[in-house]
Amino acid sequence: VDSLFERYFQQTNEYLDLDLTLDRINGAVKEAVGAIGAKTVHIAGTNGKGSTSQFIAALLEKQGHSTLLFTSPHIIDITERIRHRLIPVTPDEFDSLFRQAEPFIVKYRLTYFEAVFLMAVIHCKNTAPEYLILETGLGGRYDATNTDVITVKTPVITSISEAHKYILCGKITEIVCEKAAVIKITSPVCMACNPAFIIGLFQKEIPEGRIEFILPDMSRLDEARAFYSDPYSYNYLNAHNVAEHLLQKKMAFEKLPLPMCRQEVFGRIMFDGAHNPAGLISLFKSFKTMPSAVILSTTRDRDVAKFCRLVERYVPDIILTSIPGNPRAQEPG
Repeated sequence: VDSLFERYFQQTNEYLDLDLTLDRINGAVKEAVGAIGAKTVHIAGTNGKGSTSQFIAALLEKQGHSTLLFTSPHIIDITERIRHRLIPVTPDEFDSLFRQAEPFIVKYRLTYFEAVFLMAVIHCKNTAPEYLILETGLGGRYDATNTDVITVKTPVITSISEAHKYILCGKITEIVCEKAAVIKITSPVCMACNPAFIIGLFQKEIPEGRIEFILPDMSRLDEARAFYSDPYSYNYLNAHNVAEHLLQKKMAFEKLPLPMCRQEVFGRIMFDGAHNPAGLISLFKSFKTMPSAVILSTTRDRDVAKFCRLVERYVPDIILTSIPGNPRAQEPG
């Protein structure tokens, strides 16, 4: 869709600006929206954020609670990033949201990601859902979704690895520090299945005794595996734990749709959005039979040679391609 939003950012290239600060988005949200009335669920982590976010929204909707879901990136169309009651906004709605947000996008020189997030919270104000579910983009501390305007929320931490270390910082302890920045001291933290040392690092980041960590019941993993292969079984278990915590009641396990490109099969081809070493390893471990070839594309900020060396452990043939229409795409060769 050739939206007004995309035309604007094609002209400005502002989305290439990675100035890590919350000043711009804080000012824009305060001026455009003010207070956010929805109960907020904030998902951070390295892998599993997108499926966990959608699972949480779907579980809440199944129980009769309205949601607005903000995720990234999109697969086909940018409207996928803003979903009210699990339905993406229409192109006309997206253009309308851009018109409402444009004065603040221009005034505060918002980046691409910040601008879409601002449009999402404007849509939240317009539709007044009970729950606002936010997936972080990069990191946590300076992610637009970590705006100071949202002071009360339920933080959710998915699996942690070193995927963003070259942008954020170099050590896993520092990565945990960045992710932990989404945690406020006013609410328990729903923590996915992570190694004990990762959970320990998060506990060290929070003043002792002031935060409760709510962990999924791992004895129910086989129930989740009846519906999903790994790693999505873990993500579903995490989301189910979050929904039970939010609603304060036990819920049955059930099959829910996965987002696009999560082990999505068309004929003999599987599409998956694994985008870092941990995600790729988890994907290959889920296969009963290895594929004969892998078609790989990535962005320039990622080490494509490292990706290829990892894939070669499992599959001999790799075809490199580029992401159409993406100015950050890694070109083959």
